[in-house]
Amino acid sequence: MFTTLILISAWLNAASIVIKPATCQPLLKADAYKVAYLHGNYLIVGSSQNSGRAYTGWVRFTGDERATSLDVSGKKEDLAFQGTAQYVACGPDKIEQLEVKLNSSETTYYCKVHANYTNLHRLSCSDDLFTHGSDVALWYQRLN
Repeated sequence: MFTTLILISAWLNAASIVIKPATCQPLLKADAYKVAYLHGNYLIVGSSQNSGRAYTGWVRFTGDERATSLDVSGKKEDLAFQGTAQYVACGPDKIEQLEVKLNSSETTYYCKVHANYTNLHRLSCSDDLFTHGSDVALWYQRLN
């Protein structure tokens, strides 16, 4: 019976714990240089989860090869955007993601970077760190 009371007490205490959202921190400088590998042009295929509407566009990553962040410019449908991209580590597990902050709309995309067999990059992006967000997209690198 004593063990049961301890378990119930622990369960009640655990139920009252407030879970704080994960935060992201920039990678240390030695690891942050990896962002330079993403230089180039990408096509965008996405979907707005709110309206169900598909969209297309393009994005370009430029900047110094020794920098820890890149400049971002692009177009989503007819809307031009600019911003910055850097690698961040998110949550208690320090999951690496590319954080793309757009200046004009104050939107932030979190992207998981993948490489295919031709050594071109693909980025799975969402405008919400915790869910699929209202906007999900695949950004895939193209050769010029």
